[in-house]
Amino acid sequence: MIRKFKRISGLLGLSILLGVGAVSAEDATVYPTRPGTGIRDYSQPGARIEGENIYPTRPGTGIRDYSQSEARVEGGNIYPTRPGTSIRDYSRPGYKIEGENIYPTRPGTSIRDYSQPGYKVEGDMVYPTRPGTSIRDYSKPGYRIESE
Repeated sequence: MIRKFKRISGLLGLSILLGVGAVSAEDATVYPTRPGTGIRDYSQPGARIEGENIYPTRPGTGIRDYSQSEARVEGGNIYPTRPGTSIRDYSRPGYKIEGENIYPTRPGTSIRDYSQPGYKVEGDMVYPTRPGTSIRDYSKPGYRIESE
């Protein structure tokens, strides 16, 4: 259960991170990729970016999954929201956007959490980084952003 939660929250985090760059441009869909590649992984859930909100989608589709937590972008921060709502969830960690890097923050704050991995945005790809650094982690899956 914890592993599944970490995977979903990690995916949501990446989606959110990717979403920040795309939010200012236009709505988009974020798809997970297989570790170390740009190949889409249809077995994993993705995310849909609409305005300043990021919604999780069901695996292999662009259909919104109301049972999962969402996220809201405010300034340079991404906050998780309660499932099916846009109400901020202070019990969950969020993300901070700095340039092309996205760093996880401690629950309910915008204080960077150096013990957790972050993300690096390169073009339309998002790559996970090693905890406390901006060094790409090739052992983890990444994400691809596709504008609509």
